[in-house]
Amino acid sequence: MGPSTRIVAVDVAPLDVPLEDPFVIATGAARRAEVAFVRVRLAGGAEGFGEIAPLQPITGETREASVAAARHLGETLTGEDAAAWRAVGERLAELAPAAPAARAALECAVVDALAVAHGMPLDVLFGGAALETDLETDVTLPLLDDARVDTLAARWWQRGFRRFKLKAGGGGPEVDLHRLRRLAERFPGVDFVVDANGGWDEAGALAFVRELGELAGRVAAIEQPVPREDVEALARVRAASAAPVLADEAAATLPAVRALVAAGAADGVNVKIVRSGLGEALDIARFARGAGLRLMVGGMIETRLGMGFTLALARGVGGVSIVDLDTPLLMRDDPVAGGFAYRGARLVPPRAPGVGARPRPWADPCTPTGGALA
Repeated sequence: MGPSTRIVAVDVAPLDVPLEDPFVIATGAARRAEVAFVRVRLAGGAEGFGEIAPLQPITGETREASVAAARHLGETLTGEDAAAWRAVGERLAELAPAAPAARAALECAVVDALAVAHGMPLDVLFGGAALETDLETDVTLPLLDDARVDTLAARWWQRGFRRFKLKAGGGGPEVDLHRLRRLAERFPGVDFVVDANGGWDEAGALAFVRELGELAGRVAAIEQPVPREDVEALARVRAASAAPVLADEAAATLPAVRALVAAGAADGVNVKIVRSGLGEALDIARFARGAGLRLMVGGMIETRLGMGFTLALARGVGGVSIVDLDTPLLMRDDPVAGGFAYRGARLVPPRAPGVGARPRPWADPCTPTGGALA
């Protein structure tokens, strides 16, 4: 008889993590990661962890509301079997459709506890399709002044990063083109993800893609160039672009991704657990692979705990061409013990079962945090 996987307790603990620089995108800015950690305990003694990481300019959620939702939903999980985690996730979605960050954290914590109870790595639980593949992350250059962006780019170059995610959409396409050209000239071995976060209108997006010229070959993706609701405009930008156009904010649900495919609106999608929930994120990734879309994985401003689940998804589903799991590197402190590690841009998966990480509120006091950052 296996270990008991009945859920007996759910705890939630908020934590602020300062950032080295403001995380400025087209739709807003953050100076710290306002996260919360979730712990799920099973009757057999296993514990699992998840992370609540809303980003209000993108998801419309606040941490306060997300924590309240997680505590309320957590009460409904007591007595449920973690082995039925997909059904648990579906029920949470019915109970709180407007609280994806809270639901995602609870789903992740339940799955983590289940994997720990059975001594199983998460990437194996998620399919194990890319266990032998080395994955490297890009690194984000926020919408800061040119001097600071140049300093950050040089620092990341020295640490071995060869894909920069350039935030755009804050000052018009001509400003973004100028910055891209300057960085491309200075760092000839780098390619770029240009992420507008829906900050251009259709005319601006079309002007950007038409002016790229030979630089299109250095652009791995143009991410969400127009507002999420304008699928027709996204399709027209895709048709005009020599560089791949990916949907991000427009790809939050499986029905939305199906609609993008039907409209021919994107070359690929960015899959985010914190926005879609764990079960739906896995479904989106598998559907996207089957539909021949390029697959990108990313998140909000998450620590290594939250990002660890997305790394496991990427290794489990396979076929990921762009990895955007860098936000722990942008933090002044690392509030997580264990978990995956960075070796330059390379992501080294944990050797422990589950996500292999414990957040500071419940970390062993003898286990130092912060040691996984190269």
